Amino acid sequence: MSTRQGSRRSVSGRLWWVAITVVLAAAALGRYGAPVTHATGVTSSAAAGIIRDDPSKIRYSSTGLDFFKSHGVLVPIHGQPIDFSSGDFSISITTDAGEIFSTGLPPGAVGAQTDGGFKYHNSNAKLSGGISILKAKRTSDGTFKLTVLCYGDIGPGATTMTTHIFVAGQEWTVTATWRATATGWVFVSAL
Repeated sequence: MSTRQGSRRSVSGRLWWVAITVVLAAAALGRYGAPVTHATGVTSSAAAGIIRDDPSKIRYSSTGLDFFKSHGVLVPIHGQPIDFSSGDFSISITTDAGEIFSTGLPPGAVGAQTDGGFKYHNSNAKLSGGISILKAKRTSDGTFKLTVLCYGDIGPGATTMTTHIFVAGQEWTVTATWRATATGWVFVSAL
């Protein structure tokens, strides 16, 4: 290979990295732009994180409270640690028509575990509503596998819904397509 070919490759390699950087920067500006005000009047954080791998489901009940299970991976926002025990926690579901479900916990309700995870349990939630179980397991890459089981009155779902999770002032979201079932809705895929 001649010196001229080597320099062409290094220049094209640098241009390739510049192009990727520009695309990522543009994506970040779109993703982390101005705060979003939802139909419910709640304004989301300008730097909302993403919930990955979220096989959630909603089950309506004719005899008691409805059930919502959310399970996903929370990725730290801008490298900031996620501390479930230092602030409040809330989870909600929205459609284009507005918020259909919301529940939360006050600061200090979620306990830290010795393995770096967090846990909360309320056996009365099945009767009184709210969060029954919250488990956040820290993974080796710094993310958290989160499972939340909730009970309450859940409004009509839609084929497109967004799950919002707030932990100590940080927000994670996933907008997805959902499929209606005989008893509720199941998460299909993130949009």
